Amino acid sequence: MATFISWNCRGFMSKSSELKDIINKHHSDCIAVQETYLKTDKHYIRNYKIFSKHHNHDRASGGVAMLAATHIPSIPLTLNTNLQAVAIRIQIQSLVTVCSLYLPPCQHISQTDLNNLICHLPSPFIILGDLNGLVLSGGALIRTLVACKSNSSLQTIIAESRRIQRRSRRTSWRKFVSSITSTISSRQLWTKVKKAAGVSNSNAISVLIHNGQTISSLKGIADSIASTLAHTSSSQNYPSQILNNKTNAEKQKLNFNSRTNFSYNSNFSFLEFQSCLASVHDSSPGPDSITYSMIKHLTPESQNALLHFYNRIWQEQYFPTLWQQAIIIPLLKPGKDPKNPSNYRPIALTCCLCKLLERMINRRLVYYLETNKFLHPFQSGFRKGRSTIDNLLALETDIRLSFLQRKHLVAIFFDIEKAYDRTWRYGILKDLHDLGLRGNLPIFNGNFLKLRKFRVKVESEFSDFYPRGRCSSR
Repeated sequence: MATFISWNCRGFMSKSSELKDIINKHHSDCIAVQETYLKTDKHYIRNYKIFSKHHNHDRASGGVAMLAATHIPSIPLTLNTNLQAVAIRIQIQSLVTVCSLYLPPCQHISQTDLNNLICHLPSPFIILGDLNGLVLSGGALIRTLVACKSNSSLQTIIAESRRIQRRSRRTSWRKFVSSITSTISSRQLWTKVKKAAGVSNSNAISVLIHNGQTISSLKGIADSIASTLAHTSSSQNYPSQILNNKTNAEKQKLNFNSRTNFSYNSNFSFLEFQSCLASVHDSSPGPDSITYSMIKHLTPESQNALLHFYNRIWQEQYFPTLWQQAIIIPLLKPGKDPKNPSNYRPIALTCCLCKLLERMINRRLVYYLETNKFLHPFQSGFRKGRSTIDNLLALETDIRLSFLQRKHLVAIFFDIEKAYDRTWRYGILKDLHDLGLRGNLPIFNGNFLKLRKFRVKVESEFSDFYPRGRCSSR
């Protein structure tokens, strides 16, 4: 019996290894592939002939393909249709037409287009593909397909395929449910819940409207988001009075040089290095493509060499230029218009080597602030052993006391728009200066905040470099 497989790969080239795994496991005679994202026909899969149709767009998207095993005679069919479909005739026990069809979820599909496609398919035929839950009134598509099927063996194949599909769904669901145990993390649990609910995690950006222009190319989308982020963190957004105060304040030069050997400026120990490295979580790498996992798997000798490198940066007050760069991944804010470039939250991917040194320095800075009681007693965020729950409990206590004492309680909540993006860098350094910090620690912070730049990545395309504000880092 012939074996047919349909798969929405969402990228033929990027999923080629998975496709080969499917072939090695099932040895299918015919494979229908959707959303190939191909622009050319110059692709090769061993022991298979590839018949493809590309989606006419200015960037790689959509597209369908049909893979036929070379040991089975096959010929392509010419389809006069606007739908994303490709069809071939293969010789198994008799000639059978097999069609790979992709119907995009946001595109209107008429019954006329479907009827036209079916009229071009010689009977008997099989349509495989991703229809994205297409339902037409009265099941018109189903009735049309059944009316065109005249071969009894094909009816048997279809019935068997439905049984296999139902059995596979049951097995997949049982396996999925059994994987939810008490040992999985909350993040993994929510990922599984979203998958079960059919919530898509796709962050693909198809089109933006920027300055009245519609932008659909990946490079244009990346540049639009990058310029929007750069404008957000620009001082042009400040009111004139604040801008004047800012300009006047920055005329005072901050001198962090000191001949006194403060303890927080000493070389880092291997114990500090190991403690900070043990506390990091796996995250995406920055421009240097070095991950935390790579650093953790270094030999003790190599880690000592890295610590020596950190201490040279620390004492020589030098900051690597690559550490001043960031790759921004734009994530759409929930419930926002995806066509507006200002509705994307920037996630900055910076070098893990830099973030590890930042962590070591931050521990010393926090220790200095805590021991000298420079932090306000009601500040709970970013403090060890404290959290925002402390403030919520304090607020709840005040509310209950007000009820008991029959008094009024006034609470004011501030939500500062673009707070991180518009942080005043000079103001941060001025605070460190006023707190008496001198030497390597504040100088490193000054170098860290200076001459930073970023570029936005959308799928495989990068924007130009732009001056960087402060973005959420992962």
